[in-house]
Amino acid sequence: MRTSAGAKRLLIPIVVAPLLMAAYLSTCGPMTLPECPHDWDFQTILVYNKRAEKLEPLQTLHPSLLSGPQLQTNVPEFNDCQRLIIGSGDTARYDSLYAVFARDSLDDTLDIKGVLDAGWALPMVEILSLGGTYHQLRIEPGLNCLFVFKQSNEWRAKLVAFGSVERDCHSPMKVNDLTVYPDLSIRRTTPGLTWTDYPAVARWEWDVKFNTQVIGFRCLDGWCEVGERGHDPETGPGLTGTMNGIPGLAGTPVLQVKGWYDEQRLSPTTSGWWKPGKGPLSVVGTVVPVPGLDKLDAASFSSWQLIAYVNLSAPSADYDKGQRFVPMTAGKVTTISFCREDWGGPNPLTTGGCPDISLADRKAAKCGPEPATTSQPSTTIHWWAKTIPADNTPPRYWCIVRRSAPKGVPVPGTARWRWLADDETTWGRCGGACCAGH
Repeated sequence: MRTSAGAKRLLIPIVVAPLLMAAYLSTCGPMTLPECPHDWDFQTILVYNKRAEKLEPLQTLHPSLLSGPQLQTNVPEFNDCQRLIIGSGDTARYDSLYAVFARDSLDDTLDIKGVLDAGWALPMVEILSLGGTYHQLRIEPGLNCLFVFKQSNEWRAKLVAFGSVERDCHSPMKVNDLTVYPDLSIRRTTPGLTWTDYPAVARWEWDVKFNTQVIGFRCLDGWCEVGERGHDPETGPGLTGTMNGIPGLAGTPVLQVKGWYDEQRLSPTTSGWWKPGKGPLSVVGTVVPVPGLDKLDAASFSSWQLIAYVNLSAPSADYDKGQRFVPMTAGKVTTISFCREDWGGPNPLTTGGCPDISLADRKAAKCGPEPATTSQPSTTIHWWAKTIPADNTPPRYWCIVRRSAPKGVPVPGTARWRWLADDETTWGRCGGACCAGH
């Protein structure tokens, strides 16, 4: 979600009913706090039917979701999930959890360009609302399908709300069959890059002029942004104006194409702070992957390997203390690096392994070893992250959880914020898998 300095004041307060709160909690089973899961278990999700005023189970097709049931759906580098924000400035409040799932990049059964050029509408993003109605984008509780098409060489967008029972969000549709569904505005940008410079992903963005959420996704050799009807989305420029001076980033697609990086107002970090009616901090966090992150395999992390840069729009005591995230200063930016080490057994290493991690940190680690797989039977490998703050204060070390992607799915080299109810952590690619901090 993009939120500029001028738009760090967001929308209007809302009151969340207890029934909707139950819908939020149902997405994560018995968890006491509502947050974005890593593994989507759609059979356990309940959504609110506002017409019937009751919770209903989510019913998906087989295969379910545009992103594929066993492919991209549970790979967060492709998708995005967060609580959308309603309000502006100090009145900003969190709404329900909303997830956007990108079209399966492995789906080679359709020639997307050919379908669009032939005058058909094609589903490009599927949206899941876990209780909220986001009026500006016509999103209803349950599943929603975003179709794009071209008319008179202009890009158009339509949203089809399914509710708790999924309909076909895979196949092309005749444009005339979409006439009854609401139009949304769409803007497509092509800053002179190649097809591979645009990751096949979707993410939430922010309209800095009209203070509304925007859906961003790759559309052929360009980046599309879909927003409120009546005006083009104004999500602001890329990061070339703020981070182009960082060595290795100047002129790279990760600063120009918003699908690579992620921005949003950060949540408070005090344990138990979350409840209906609460809102975000005014601080905007930006996480940017290193170029070529998707080229690194697991062996690349035998020592510290830089994977992402983090910048904050203003100092935050919450994120300085917890994750050592601070604003850029004197041309320097906070970095995140990953490293893997083999303990050779259940006991923490006392020597060797990733440099500079103390024995106390290893003993206090809450992360277990990397899960065993057929190709990697060892269960004694541990993964670590290191934050080096931009202000030259001491780094922070912590363990991370590595989750392998489904076989055959090439994880893109993107970086994402992970919305958690007690703080925001980050997702990052780590050698063909996904890593998140603890």
